[in-house]
Amino acid sequence: HISKSALFKHFKSNFGVTPIEYKHNVMIQHAIELLSNTNLSIDEISLKAGFSSSNYFRRVFEKLTDKTPKELRQK
Repeated sequence: HISKSALFKHFKSNFGVTPIEYKHNVMIQHAIELLSNTNLSIDEISLKAGFSSSNYFRRVFEKLTDKTPKELRQK
């Protein structure tokens, strides 16, 4: 019995990020593993990491890593 806003506030105060930011971090870490260890396309990786849109995946990925998925794969 807690409101959504109270949950977000409690989560952020304990973990330093919102639940959505936490989820995105986990999803991007999975994507980084797939980029580093497979030859799957970036579109396939975005789906396997849990994103419904490869465009949104690319935006979140670049925001969190300061690199595009392609740039990370080339290293």
